[in-house]
Amino acid sequence: MTKPLISVVMCVYNGEKYIYEAIKSILAQTVTDFEFIIVNDGSIDKTEEIILSFNDARIVYIKNEKNLRIIKSSNKGVDISKGKYIARMDSDDIAVPDRFEKQLKVFDLYPGVDIVNANAYFLTEDGTQYREQKSLTTTFSFETLRFLIYLQNFIYNPTVMVKATQVKKYRYFDDESREHIEDYDLWLRMLNDGCICYTIEDRLFYYRDNSTSINHTKKSSQVERMALICNEMLGKSFNFRFDQPSFEILLAEGGKIDFASIKKINQEIIKYTSLIKEKYPLSKTAYNEMNLWRKQKVIVVTLKSFKQISIKAKISLLLFLASHLGWFTYKSVRTLIKRTIFTKYRNRV
Repeated sequence: MTKPLISVVMCVYNGEKYIYEAIKSILAQTVTDFEFIIVNDGSIDKTEEIILSFNDARIVYIKNEKNLRIIKSSNKGVDISKGKYIARMDSDDIAVPDRFEKQLKVFDLYPGVDIVNANAYFLTEDGTQYREQKSLTTTFSFETLRFLIYLQNFIYNPTVMVKATQVKKYRYFDDESREHIEDYDLWLRMLNDGCICYTIEDRLFYYRDNSTSINHTKKSSQVERMALICNEMLGKSFNFRFDQPSFEILLAEGGKIDFASIKKINQEIIKYTSLIKEKYPLSKTAYNEMNLWRKQKVIVVTLKSFKQISIKAKISLLLFLASHLGWFTYKSVRTLIKRTIFTKYRNRV
């Protein structure tokens, strides 16, 4: 295969527990014109043995003799890729069979799109049950996502398909300050320069809730670094910066908060939205979507903080929500509350 349509890039380190299912889900795609670049980042378990057990000419196996970590390994996979598009994959997740098919259709319909993102299911660690994501809606207009990406990462790295020319141009920024948030930094830089991301409403992916993943073990450092680089870019692009503690609570979707802090977070987002509206010819649709997102986000932060705060703080937050009862008239807000409070799992066949 000299020029595949898609290059799938997957990096793995000690992934013996889940990698077989991940590889199998890619090889079972309805679109077959791809190369599957698997970068084994110095694994010391049975990862290599499992990869080599697959007899498929589309697999391009790269072995790092020592652990180079995710940024260098991802860039290595990107550099050797030959496809028109690059699809990312994680070694503990599962792609549905028509993932590539549906993503390619978007590129065919909208040639100006640079990134095709997709919604996902969340999978229990043992892989037996799944549920819909609890987070906010990700299917905003291109225009809205362009400005909200600074306040929330709506793009799931292992679900994306991106024009290869763009990934090769921007690359993953190889710096310690971007470690564990290298994908978010990439989307920030691309969208800040005007690249367009389209999110498919369908759930094309099972994102495993892996207790050993970076999102679990490095969550606090992720949030701190996200807040720092976002504030840096907001300052340069919009001459605006969030209050750092408030920003970290916003990005983490919860923390030790009370009436005053949640009120401040709400006001900061209003200030940012108003600034964007003044600086850019923001459409009415985008402005309304940004305001709806603000209401959803503040409610989620409030609800997710309840387990971490005192009775007194809980009462103050309830008073805050009571003072904004009008927000609950939106169907999307009520749906979000149900997802946040009542987690409904289904058995996976």
